[in-house]
Amino acid sequence: MKKLLLIFIISCSLQAQDKTWTIEQIIEYATKNSQIIKNSELSLNNRVQNSAIARSAYDLSLSSTASSKTDGSSDAQTFRLNQPLPAGFEFNVTGAHSQDGDNNTDNTDLGISLSKQILGGGSLSSSLKNIRNSHTDELISLNSLKRTKRDLVRDVMNSFYRLIRATKSLDISKRRLETSKKNLEMAIAREDPLDISSAKINVPRDEISVIAAGVRLKNELDNLQVLMGLAPEEAFKVQTNFEFSLAKPNSVEDMKYAQQNSEDFLNLELNRIKLTRELEDRDEKNFVDVSLFVRHNLENDTNENINLRGKEDTTVGVNLNWTLGNRAEIAQLEIAKNNLRENGFDYKILYNDRLQSLRSLERALNELNTSIQVQIQEIKFNEEQLELYKDRWESGKMAILEYLRSQNRLEDSRIQLINLQTNYMETLQNYLFDSGMSYAPNLTIVKKDKLTNLDEITIFK
Repeated sequence: MKKLLLIFIISCSLQAQDKTWTIEQIIEYATKNSQIIKNSELSLNNRVQNSAIARSAYDLSLSSTASSKTDGSSDAQTFRLNQPLPAGFEFNVTGAHSQDGDNNTDNTDLGISLSKQILGGGSLSSSLKNIRNSHTDELISLNSLKRTKRDLVRDVMNSFYRLIRATKSLDISKRRLETSKKNLEMAIAREDPLDISSAKINVPRDEISVIAAGVRLKNELDNLQVLMGLAPEEAFKVQTNFEFSLAKPNSVEDMKYAQQNSEDFLNLELNRIKLTRELEDRDEKNFVDVSLFVRHNLENDTNENINLRGKEDTTVGVNLNWTLGNRAEIAQLEIAKNNLRENGFDYKILYNDRLQSLRSLERALNELNTSIQVQIQEIKFNEEQLELYKDRWESGKMAILEYLRSQNRLEDSRIQLINLQTNYMETLQNYLFDSGMSYAPNLTIVKKDKLTNLDEITIFK
């Protein structure tokens, strides 16, 4: 039985090591296991708890005391119920009962009071400010979590494109090395000293390129694992199928989308709502504190029982409190106004910076698009030239040197095409992120037709 269990564990371990991750699996794993995401989720949970704390300001509270003399001659009990209410209301119930053994008396009274602040606060909006602000903070934190996820998706996708670049470069470098070795064999067979010397030079250079490309590939695998939340020492293989596609960016239209969907803009708007509430509250409190109250008392009519049929009285009054000059309130009101103005300036700064970024990235995408088309033509021309040089060299009409150069130019142009294509996709990632979206295959489709003409491109929300 133990042997079977050991075989099963080893089998599962080998399967885990042999697993090849797709980009969809990588993104799904990263958004669930990244420590950065977990921290943002904890922050959101704290905001939810803060909302519960804010609502507790209107919880019913009960306090009670009981006392007795050590000689047993008397004892007393009191209680108080307090219920704060929105809009500056407060409801209280107080009660007291005492017994005096020496005089054989029993006294009880009950008081009910209701108060309402009418100046210096007491409005419904002012009394609910903290609760509403805590709910707004929840939305801000939720937006921040969404932004953190989009940021992570962008970083994962860009790392994935760099991994593709390293993988393709390694493949081309290996193919170039194999070609160099075959060229050397053919040059040796021809016994041409110049051809042999030229072919020999390429072999060690191409071996170094293979080693360097392999190191870059391992570094990108480690980087992608760290982004996912995996330890770099774990076995890790990635499916690097790459289908290049062109987008249709429109910075003017996508800027409008960013204003409505980008977390930066949304959170500035939410903060503006909070600041407006604070300004209204400070303006309201910049008055004398005045509150009205009414209190009704009941007492028992004998010294022997608790019947509350005795004396009754009702009190109506006004509480007034004013700090001469109200200097603190005036200063706090001015600060609230400044904070609201600053929020407006921050919005304009963010708008200008984001529009400038989208315009710059749009130009970069258009430039890369043109460069890619030119590079494709260059590869075609290099392939045609290589065939011509190959025929001439094999027929003995030219030395191997130009043939080798044409091979290198072709491979260099292929590497350059991969670099341009992956740079394009990385730039597209940054463009989508700034516009309030993030690209990831086979995930939630949002605004697909806006940025691309290919169905396989989808948007991660």
